[in-house]
Amino acid sequence: MIFGFTGTQRGMTQFQKTELLLRLTDCSEFTHGDCIGADEQANYIAFELGIRIFTIFPPTDTRKRAYCFNPEKDLMNDNAQWREINWNGKIVRVRWMPKDAYLERNKKIVDHCYKMIATPKEYEHTLRSGTWATIRYAWKIKRDLIIIPPVNRS
Repeated sequence: MIFGFTGTQRGMTQFQKTELLLRLTDCSEFTHGDCIGADEQANYIAFELGIRIFTIFPPTDTRKRAYCFNPEKDLMNDNAQWREINWNGKIVRVRWMPKDAYLERNKKIVDHCYKMIATPKEYEHTLRSGTWATIRYAWKIKRDLIIIPPVNRS
């Protein structure tokens, strides 16, 4: 199953990382936006769990780019072709999609997946947050969505 991911550039809490590990059991392809923080952390959690197929939707603004799997610049083009790379001794199939503005790219992540996982930094719906804008879009198109809060309050 294709899972999409969105999260804060500040990174995930330990609770969110642990919950993400538990939620990726049915994941066969992992999709994210290649930003620093939560995207980068989730990418490596998925890799460590044995997921070897990744679709990455990078932003046009490279200042907060994570460059997951450290792609060569010539691998990143607008053709969105699959590439097999050797990462830490494992073969990984990666497809870097054409760069796009943050909000458009986030919609494409949601459109691409069957299940979306979000790890916001806030407990409640927030305006002016890319993570929450992505959550709202997932709600709008009725995508299967899991929101993992910063800390378990129960």
